[in-house]
Amino acid sequence: MRGFGPPRRELLVGAAAALVTAALIVVYLQQRSVERQEQQTTLVVQQVCEQTAMVLAARVRELFGAAVFETIEGITHPEIRAFDLQRMALAFKAGQQRHVYVDSFFLWRKVGQQHFPGEMLFFRHPSELQPGDAIIAGEDGEPLGGLYVNASQGSVILRLATTFARELRSFVVAERTIDGQDYQIILHYLWDDDSRQEYTTVVGYVVDLALVRRELFNRLQESELPRILNPDPSFPRLSLTVLDEQGEPVHGSPAIAGLPTASATIDLVFFPVDSLKPWLVAQPLGRRWSLVVSPASPVVTRAVFSYWLLGAVVFLIVIALFCAVTLDRQEQRLLQMQSDFVANVSHQLKTPLSLLAAASETLDLERVRSPEKTRQYAGIVRAQTARLSGLVEQILHFSRTDTTNGAYRFERLDLASLVRDSVHNFAASVSDDVAFQFENGGEVIPVRGDPTAIEQVVVNLLENSVKYGNGHTEVLVRVEARDGEAAIVVRDRGEGIDRADLPRVFDKFYRGRNSQGQRGFGLGLALVRAITHAHQGRVSVESDPGSGTEFRVFMPTIPEDQTHDGASAGC
Repeated sequence: MRGFGPPRRELLVGAAAALVTAALIVVYLQQRSVERQEQQTTLVVQQVCEQTAMVLAARVRELFGAAVFETIEGITHPEIRAFDLQRMALAFKAGQQRHVYVDSFFLWRKVGQQHFPGEMLFFRHPSELQPGDAIIAGEDGEPLGGLYVNASQGSVILRLATTFARELRSFVVAERTIDGQDYQIILHYLWDDDSRQEYTTVVGYVVDLALVRRELFNRLQESELPRILNPDPSFPRLSLTVLDEQGEPVHGSPAIAGLPTASATIDLVFFPVDSLKPWLVAQPLGRRWSLVVSPASPVVTRAVFSYWLLGAVVFLIVIALFCAVTLDRQEQRLLQMQSDFVANVSHQLKTPLSLLAAASETLDLERVRSPEKTRQYAGIVRAQTARLSGLVEQILHFSRTDTTNGAYRFERLDLASLVRDSVHNFAASVSDDVAFQFENGGEVIPVRGDPTAIEQVVVNLLENSVKYGNGHTEVLVRVEARDGEAAIVVRDRGEGIDRADLPRVFDKFYRGRNSQGQRGFGLGLALVRAITHAHQGRVSVESDPGSGTEFRVFMPTIPEDQTHDGASAGC
């Protein structure tokens, strides 16, 4: 029969080990998957950062050289030679609006005009005009800008033009410090003829390097940079950090440690070096800035969300392990209950069987000679046979109740009368030392139930009171109706029930701490609860150790005018 019993503890340990191993394998595989996804995500982000840094550097390089193409080269030589101030003013005005690094445009002609003979003339935007400026008006009379003389910058630019003119090139890019500030000067010659023997005009612009460091990339952040750094809204947002030639931050915040980064370098030359290098006579060296591109925040990959799945799997494994342990404990408890039941049944049956065996053997051997002794042994046989029948009947009755709900036959009955008769019959079968008191008040309490089953409830409660009465001789039985419920109350003055046993007194096969030495299988109160529940009722118990115990059985009453009685099986 061992193979049909509960699984051995070794099987539970093996199942637990298998579940833990499965959990560890899942955790390991999930962790590997997460690591691979994070590596792939990091690689993709790294590649995007590198590509963005290259595109950004190329675009910044284009922006740095745009003023030459769009403004200096955009003004035709005939317009400059004709000194068409209106067209030049329009070009200079548009150039200062588009190219934020341009501090000012300048113009010099060998053939000076009456107001500025031989001077380097600087252009001022119409929004910045000052008194003394030569106003350039448009056809509608509105100012297009102004021309003014800056002696300190003009003299430096003229010396620069004179110095490099002998190289016979078209462009000069140089850095100079003027009045304590660093400037980059982009100068363009217009020669008199193809032999380049003499230049007639110089045009160009000045870049304030302090302004570049302070505002250039902040202004680009408002216009050019967002569409380059974040072309796809679904991709993590990128940020730009600009570092100068010494590695000091010029724009943006340092990249977050541990995130992918990419960088590209740019020469801080505001001139299209690559395309116009053959016509360039000089350019400054030593200023190489770095554009560092990185995610603006930690990248959250889809792998992170798989931790939810991992957590769910581990949670289910833990639940399964918990259920397995709980079932094992219940099976162990059931085994213990069954073992206790078998031991208790064996003990309870042993005494009457021994007495029956001894009495029957004595009668069989004809050792009894007198009629009085014969009647005595016959009484022993009758009493022990009745005892055995009662024990077996209790087991069979509980088995029917527990498995088939008793197949009760319900009918309309007076609960008070039934309980009173049950108490009277039980009192006649026990010692006269025990006094039973019944209280009802004479009221009829109609209920629908099985009279035999309800009588069994009363008898079991009375037996329990007598058994654990601890020598006290009074048992109170009260039947009352209140709020649509009938109540059977059985109270004794015995030793009471230990508080630790109260939650389990109605469990089958359970015997409390004060049950030692008492006959029974631990089925009486379990049978009371089963019958009560079958009658749509409930049962409760209150006990104070040393002061007695009170059991209450509640079941619904029926209206007095309800007349459809009769039997119904299995209700």
